Amino acid sequence: MILEKLTDTTCRFPFGEKDKISFCGHKIWKEHSYCKEHYKLTHVERDTDIGCTLGGKPICKKQLS
Repeated sequence: MILEKLTDTTCRFPFGEKDKISFCGHKIWKEHSYCKEHYKLTHVERDTDIGCTLGGKPICKKQLS
């Protein structure tokens, strides 16, 4: 999707390089600017049992004191 067609409810995850950038355009997830798939891909989630995940993959473990 091109920049001019984005709305408040479309995913703004960018694809491409320099002059050939387009955007995902799927419906946003909750109140975020990305759809659920791109939000989970780009944000670290914390879970009290398993530590941190990025894109659903563990990236750190909680330190035990």
